[in-house]
Amino acid sequence: MNTTIDRIDASVIVCTYNRADSLSQTLDALAAQQVSPELRWEIVVVDNNSKDHTRATVEAAQTRMPHLRYEFEGAQGLSHARNLGIKSARGETLLFTDDDVCPEPDWVVKVLEGLSRHQADACGGFIAPVWEVPPPDWLTERFYGFLAVRTDRTDDYPITQPNQAPFGANMAVKRTVFDRVGMFDTSRGRKGAVLASGEDGELFERILTAGFKAVFLGQAR
Repeated sequence: MNTTIDRIDASVIVCTYNRADSLSQTLDALAAQQVSPELRWEIVVVDNNSKDHTRATVEAAQTRMPHLRYEFEGAQGLSHARNLGIKSARGETLLFTDDDVCPEPDWVVKVLEGLSRHQADACGGFIAPVWEVPPPDWLTERFYGFLAVRTDRTDDYPITQPNQAPFGANMAVKRTVFDRVGMFDTSRGRKGAVLASGEDGELFERILTAGFKAVFLGQAR
């Protein structure tokens, strides 16, 4: 049996693990996206084996967000969850953010417009912190990379080296790229409470090696 998938313009993929309360804020920010009525897009939340009220949070949001979908990935690990999101999403462009992030209202539009303007296949963007308490004096921009914060530049520029790879809290990749280079390496990335990483850089290394064009979009925030 052949299944025909009705492709749409874009999918926002949010992977989550035991962060129902912050996920609710992320969904509020996505509900506030200012997009054209002509844009066909969706939001896919991938629950990575959460034990809290994540599913109930998504189901409550679905009453006001008909383009919001819920998926469950039992294999523990962010890369497993992202790969299910890629497989489940219907969008031609896949935008990624995290369950503790609040995209600005023009985020989806800025990402899609930036990719089109630069004729790029993948991108990353600006990520600013919201401090719950004042940070200590020693926590300078030198350490921002450990927090997935990227505020050093607000202009657009080409990503040409793997060490310039964006963070998964704010990145987008066209579906055709995954068709060519494969998906996230499931041996890398966060797994439950284990704060591993490296999956984003490894993916972008494959993207660049394959000859695809990647850019940083300073106003996609």
